[in-house]
Amino acid sequence: MANFSQINPGKYHLGYRFPTPILIDKLNMDSQDKHRVELKFKHSVIVGRTVYVGNVQVFSRENGTIKVEGDSMYKSIVNEFDVFTDYNKIEAAVSDGENITALAEFADKILQFKQNTLYIINVSRQVEILESTHKHKGVSNPAAVCKTDYGIAWVNEHGCYLYDGKSVHDLLEKSGQRKIKESTWSSFVSSNGVMIGYYPRKRQIIVVRDSKGLFTLTGSIDVTGVNKNVPGTGTRFLTELHVGDSITVSGETRIIDSITNDTTATVSANWGSDLSDDTSPDCIPVGDAYIYDIVTTSWIHSSGSFASAIKSNFITDWNGDLVHATSATPKKWDNSPSDPSNISLVTKDIDFGQPAVRKKVYRVRMSYKGDASSLEVKYSINGDTNTLYNFELTNSDGTASGSANAAPLLDKSGDLSTWYHAELKPATASQANNIYSFQLHLDGSVGATFEINDISFIFRIKGVK
Repeated sequence: MANFSQINPGKYHLGYRFPTPILIDKLNMDSQDKHRVELKFKHSVIVGRTVYVGNVQVFSRENGTIKVEGDSMYKSIVNEFDVFTDYNKIEAAVSDGENITALAEFADKILQFKQNTLYIINVSRQVEILESTHKHKGVSNPAAVCKTDYGIAWVNEHGCYLYDGKSVHDLLEKSGQRKIKESTWSSFVSSNGVMIGYYPRKRQIIVVRDSKGLFTLTGSIDVTGVNKNVPGTGTRFLTELHVGDSITVSGETRIIDSITNDTTATVSANWGSDLSDDTSPDCIPVGDAYIYDIVTTSWIHSSGSFASAIKSNFITDWNGDLVHATSATPKKWDNSPSDPSNISLVTKDIDFGQPAVRKKVYRVRMSYKGDASSLEVKYSINGDTNTLYNFELTNSDGTASGSANAAPLLDKSGDLSTWYHAELKPATASQANNIYSFQLHLDGSVGATFEINDISFIFRIKGVK
């Protein structure tokens, strides 16, 4: 036990000396103050007990200088999230002409995104290590990055990617084949602000084409006569417009039906009159999305799922819901079907594992439930998607078959608990004979409760002649 000794009346001290680390800590504090910088930053992420910030404006009180460092990242003092020093500066690439656009962390790694490049930095040790550099994997804005159960997902004009802590995976490719055509994806990902979110309830990644609302198109449009043409002057239709967008010309609003080039497009319905030249035509993006199911590794396209309005970035709330806001109104993503809708389902060009061998397809069997009375099922062969062939329809439950020309399935909306089996036979057997590949096309309107459980093909490999 320490003893007290009297120095002056009323004053006492412990009978040991203060340890010398007190002086060392003071020296460290003085050194830290000398090198301390004040930062404004655009992006930040916390790893362990340290915060990392990127794309910064640096103010040094020691030198009285202000400097913008768009490609630099700083880390804070441990457990002091607002204290930064000039010696804790991290630069993956110096003066590369790109600014940091987003930061994310996963498995003791920081993903530093720039406009065109991704840098993966290991921060598990005292000294940060640049593990890998990925060209053409950057993002345009932080809303294009999200965190999932499986890693970090992000999206750009080249694809949609997932980093699992070890490797970067392109979700648009599987086994050397692309799931969504390059031209389709490039048209979908506009320059107006693509964003991505994660829906943990269904293990789904949701990519929304446009976070922007109403905007003014470049150039002018002059509609002459009552027709569907959209003639542009100085316009950039291929860049700024997409099929399904709504445009307003001289007070009349129509939906874009097709786009030929930067100055030629059509709408789905005739203009009401011979309109005057509109030098500031407005566009409302359609608000469509692509949805990726991590469990099945499949993509679907959903048109009009999101409002044509300015949207905030996605967040996943405490309840596991995916939430965003439009005009300060919170909205929750719900993938439950509510209304009948049009669908277009096209399988891949199936070669049954032997692309160079001829086959004959006898039947296609489909298990389904719900209202499919207006759904047309056809097929194409040998990669030719412009020519579609018809089926004859026979149902395994003994009910009447559908038209051979359209081959619709039956309305089973009255019994939602039963799976039904449709057997589709090529209407002309010779058209499905001596073929190399087979592709199924489903188009039309279905009920909100329509589901497909499985599709089977009955075929035979032909002998070599």
